[in-house]
Amino acid sequence: MEMDREFKKLEKTMQGNRKLLFELRKQNMLGEIEEDSISTKKQQYEHEIASLQSQLTKSSQNKEEQINLDKVYDEIRAALEHLVDLDFTHLDEMRLVLIEKLVVSVDGEVEIYTPLGQLDS
Repeated sequence: MEMDREFKKLEKTMQGNRKLLFELRKQNMLGEIEEDSISTKKQQYEHEIASLQSQLTKSSQNKEEQINLDKVYDEIRAALEHLVDLDFTHLDEMRLVLIEKLVVSVDGEVEIYTPLGQLDS
């Protein structure tokens, strides 16, 4: 929620700066402002817009990362719940559940991977 508020605040500020830049250009066309003044203000607004755009991109990436982390946490939570619900009387079933990946080399060497890492041979 806080990320959404920050995102909206950045968008609103950027929109305000774009409006100010538009007004500045309008005043220049109408001859209401001097050329020296317009150049400085224009650079300032363009710099602020670029900075806000960068912050917006970073905020968007942070939000995406948080969504991905939440998804991973949910998957881990579901896997742990599944492990807790296992019937420990069937040892063969547990071995299958805990094996994540088997790698067999051409030499016949077997590597066994579990969610906790590689098992020593």
